[in-house]
Amino acid sequence: PTTTLVEEIVAMMQLPEIYTVKMTALKTLRAIIHYDRHSKLKAIVELAGVGLYHGLIPKMTRAAVNSLLDDSYKEIDGGISNYIISLFTFLSYLATTETGRQALNQCGIMEHLLKVIQWQNSSDDDLFVSFVGFFVYLL
Repeated sequence: PTTTLVEEIVAMMQLPEIYTVKMTALKTLRAIIHYDRHSKLKAIVELAGVGLYHGLIPKMTRAAVNSLLDDSYKEIDGGISNYIISLFTFLSYLATTETGRQALNQCGIMEHLLKVIQWQNSSDDDLFVSFVGFFVYLL
């Protein structure tokens, strides 16, 4: 069987701790949704497991939120702050579609995202404002 471009991109997001690749994959999926929403959105939601608690995107989101809360994101090289911004931007973009909103509600990450509001790191005020802005948009 031939793999599709979307399948290959989702597979790249599963690479451990290569945040620049994950960030680029998220941006690429967002661009695909933007330019071909009707035919690719459902496939992206399904392949990335957006609607599943143990799906790839929900797991990535929970890990990103946890790294913010325990400040471990600072110890990781490879642009994790930019990766988290890309992930939250992707979630925000999904929330603009009915299919995306349904999947985000089904996977149970909204409660976990509420923890972002609790995170306040005085050395990263700009980052905090950005993340809370993405979260408010998702609501």
